[in-house]
Amino acid sequence: MDINSEEEKKPVSIIQEIETQLESYLRRQHEEIEKKLEQRIQEERELARQQLTQIEEEVKQELQALEEYGQLWEQFEEERNQILQKIRGYLNKIVERQQKIEELAKETSEDIRVINGLQDRLEEIRNQSMEKSGLLKRQLEEKFGLKAELVEKASAPAEDIDLTPEIEKLQKVKELLTFEQEIKGGTITPASQIENERPEAKSGDEPQAEIELKAPGQAEAQTETRAEAEPESGSWREPSLEEKLAEEIKKGLAEKMNNKKTAEGGKTAGQEAGESNTDRQELLTFYHQEPANGSGWIGYYQKNDHCVVEIQEILNRIKKTVEEAKKAYYKLNLVSSVKEQFFLKRELIAEQEGLKKYLQKVLWLAEKKRFTFPLLAQDFLNQAVMEDLVDLLRTQNWGAPEDLNHFEQKTMAIISGFDDRINPPSVYYSILKKELEI
Repeated sequence: MDINSEEEKKPVSIIQEIETQLESYLRRQHEEIEKKLEQRIQEERELARQQLTQIEEEVKQELQALEEYGQLWEQFEEERNQILQKIRGYLNKIVERQQKIEELAKETSEDIRVINGLQDRLEEIRNQSMEKSGLLKRQLEEKFGLKAELVEKASAPAEDIDLTPEIEKLQKVKELLTFEQEIKGGTITPASQIENERPEAKSGDEPQAEIELKAPGQAEAQTETRAEAEPESGSWREPSLEEKLAEEIKKGLAEKMNNKKTAEGGKTAGQEAGESNTDRQELLTFYHQEPANGSGWIGYYQKNDHCVVEIQEILNRIKKTVEEAKKAYYKLNLVSSVKEQFFLKRELIAEQEGLKKYLQKVLWLAEKKRFTFPLLAQDFLNQAVMEDLVDLLRTQNWGAPEDLNHFEQKTMAIISGFDDRINPPSVYYSILKKELEI
């Protein structure tokens, strides 16, 4: 019995021992797996923490860059506002000075008008005194047979009134005020030259003082004398705007005098001018204007549904714009200030853009409203030529002298051809009348 019991106990103990070993193995495996899992979790957590730190650093850098950009933008905006404020201040000062100049010019013009009236009165008094003195002499000679001269009261010679500096200043002011308006009209109308003339004795024994303010011939002679004296001084300088304007006025006066002489010498030119003026007056009844995209006005003649553009106004506008651009470019080469160069370049761009808008409106009228060009000029100035000019203005940069010179050469050829074609002007207006069936 004991032997059998021992044999039964041995398998049971072996099984228990195996179970114990299996449990121990399972526990060890579980612990190892948990350790590996914990280690792996720690590694993943550390890697995630590093990635998160890197992302946070990159975000901080981006935020810092955005902050710097915002500060730079605020700085630029503040500087821009300051510059705009300064520009407005200077513009306001210019407007105020312009108003003051206009007021002073009006006051001075009124004073000169009063002086001219007093001068006329002085001349009237002098003529009356001469008439009375002559009458008295004749009465003495008729009644008493005496040929006696009247004893004049000795008096100090009249003091010369030299208004030349003031008049020259006034003339420059008036020229500067009217120069822009005269150019807009297409022609420069010279203002009357105002100079001072010293008093001269016009009768034998009667000295007189007279202020002459309306002597263009003498003013022209004085201008020429000053022009001849300047080169002899040995110091040449670039003529200012006022001197150029004075030169234009002098040329205008000379042209007027030549025109008067021509009119006195022959009647043919006067008759042609009369015919031209008559035709022009008849055409004015049919004359209209169309706004040109904020760049001026386009003149045209219309009868019923037939519209013909005034080509002379278009050519004058082109010529004036090119001249203004050349003046701005000439000034651009003389100035060294960056600010002045900026404004001059902007003026060049504005002139080019304004002319482009003007010609684009002419093309629009020709395409959309069936406006036509005068028959007299259609062979060299038509819709195709206008399109070429607009393309040039669209692609060129007048800041470059070669572009401006190329445009000037192209347009000057058209203008000179038109001027030759309409000489005398009566031909141009008469053909326009026939074209419009007036």
